[in-house]
Amino acid sequence: GVLFVLIWGGFVFWFFKRHTKYLVASIEEKLQKNRPLIAYQQLSIEPHKDKEKSMILRFMATEYANPDMSLDMATAKLGISHTRVNGVLKEELGLTFIAYLNKLRLAEAARLLSQQDEISIAQIAYRVGYNNVSYFNKLFKSEYGCTPKIFKSLRQPKQTG
Repeated sequence: GVLFVLIWGGFVFWFFKRHTKYLVASIEEKLQKNRPLIAYQQLSIEPHKDKEKSMILRFMATEYANPDMSLDMATAKLGISHTRVNGVLKEELGLTFIAYLNKLRLAEAARLLSQQDEISIAQIAYRVGYNNVSYFNKLFKSEYGCTPKIFKSLRQPKQTG
């Protein structure tokens, strides 16, 4: 009986360790994929060549944290039609306005969760433009495969004492 419990406990420990490694690797991969989304200047456009694309991407990169950000707001500020904004984003990134806005916000949230252990998940959600923490948690889990709390615990450097 004791041997069975020890073997079973060892298996559970091994399984948990493998699952954690897989989760961390998956998170790393998603972070690498999302890095260019934050740095809009790394995209394939040249500002002088296509001013409209540059305006849209720059606007989104600087305004993503505004909780009132919407396609209507963007089109009003930029003077570009809804169709053109979505067309540019689809062409450049393969995403709609809302999908790209969420990617920007979640990528920045992941960066903050990784680097700033002193602020809460709710503060991060508000800082990147989400007024609803539950909605933020749902989107984050959908994007990164784990909750922001788990992500934060996996990404934080271990404290040595």
